[in-house]
Amino acid sequence: MKKPLKYALISIGSVLVLGSVALVTLPFFINVEKYKPEIEKLVTEQTGYPLSLGGDVSLSFFPWAGIAFEDLTLGNPEGFTQGSFIKVKRFKTGLKLLPLLGGNVEISTFVVEEPEIVLERSKDGRWNWEGLTNKTEGESGNEEVVQPTPQETTGESTDTALPIKSIAVGEFSITDGKVLLVDNQMNSKRELSDFSLLLTDISFDKPIGITSSWFFDGKPFTINGELGPVGKKPGVTLLLSSLTLVL
Repeated sequence: MKKPLKYALISIGSVLVLGSVALVTLPFFINVEKYKPEIEKLVTEQTGYPLSLGGDVSLSFFPWAGIAFEDLTLGNPEGFTQGSFIKVKRFKTGLKLLPLLGGNVEISTFVVEEPEIVLERSKDGRWNWEGLTNKTEGESGNEEVVQPTPQETTGESTDTALPIKSIAVGEFSITDGKVLLVDNQMNSKRELSDFSLLLTDISFDKPIGITSSWFFDGKPFTINGELGPVGKKPGVTLLLSSLTLVL
């Protein structure tokens, strides 16, 4: 019995080693740039929003599963005056794989640099984001009616605990963000600019540090403080916060 067990352990160990080597070396053999035109075409055809990946795109698989890209532009569908819907100068994130097996989420970075979002309403009343949320053409208008559960009708709370044990984020930041609201029916424009957000100590069991600042129609705003702890049941656990808004 000892030899079969020994061979089994050797086999499992070999598979793990080979798997680790594959995860480490795979990004070197995947030419992400080669598939950029196919990705752009697929997204454009499926959504009606032209996608452009103008900069570098990179993938990593071990020990962090991550993606990074530069100069992403998601254009507007037909019928809108603004050239783009979403632009991102640079994005980077990484998720550690092995802790997921135990229900633990470890994110090394979540960084967004110079995002620009244009929310536009056309003269006929359509918003440019509606195409991403509405039903696609050809879907039946007959929708299944979902009956409310007894808990929903009585107002009793349900168990909304997340299916993860813990979460930890090393770096979470958004810098130099911009949101432009264009209403072609009202002939108005509103702008949120120079938006920045830094979150620290992200977890379930302790307050999350928040530092944020922006300009809205040229007027400065700043928020500093803490929010949480969030707990494992967002919306159920009471959020105790100490936030300061500076106008």
